[in-house]
Amino acid sequence: MKSLAPRLSILFFAMILLVAARPARAEMWCGDGPGTKLSHPCTDDDDDPAVSAAIDKYQEQWMNLPGVSLVDHNDTYHNRAQSIVVDVDAAFVESVKKQIPASVDGIPVVIVPVKKSDSENTEHFVDTGHFAYGPPAQRPPNDPAELARRAVQQADQEEAGKSYALVLQQYGDRWDKMPGVLGFTPKCDPNGCDFKTIEISVQRELLSQARDEIPGSVNGVRIVLTPDDD
Repeated sequence: MKSLAPRLSILFFAMILLVAARPARAEMWCGDGPGTKLSHPCTDDDDDPAVSAAIDKYQEQWMNLPGVSLVDHNDTYHNRAQSIVVDVDAAFVESVKKQIPASVDGIPVVIVPVKKSDSENTEHFVDTGHFAYGPPAQRPPNDPAELARRAVQQADQEEAGKSYALVLQQYGDRWDKMPGVLGFTPKCDPNGCDFKTIEISVQRELLSQARDEIPGSVNGVRIVLTPDDD
């Protein structure tokens, strides 16, 4: 009978990712007009009435087009011109561009190709153990020495994941309430995630303020602040 340890280890590591990850986008901050200082959490009152009217006018028509999943305001927090954002499945982008103009009623329209959903990515993570062992072609062979090395590596990853989750448990809510802080993630690339680093996304205009209040590391976990312009 095959050992359940590797499978349990993968599921445990997946649980760390799901528990430790914070919302990709928390609370945006806005100013009192184009180019003004960001001073308060964004509300519906910050939306340009002309853009809202255009969305009401065209939303139903555009949502009926194949591949369109969203018609909404862009996130501008009042330091750039507002526009209408249309999320479109990547396979339908060219078709939709032929049916939706680049602007309506003097308001720019931005077509945004939609990638795979977060839920699909999570399922991939849990089912294949991608972050534990890498792509299937790179999974460990039956060589005892290699299996032992991978076991040590896996234990190190799990320990880092625990530290990552503990730091967010202790400080995440406090940081999340800071102006401009949008979310937290581990540092990831196509080969996996590094839980020894927390990346905190911050609105660019409030980045300096966040750096004054958030340390560069906590309990051995590196903290990296990245500017967000979306």
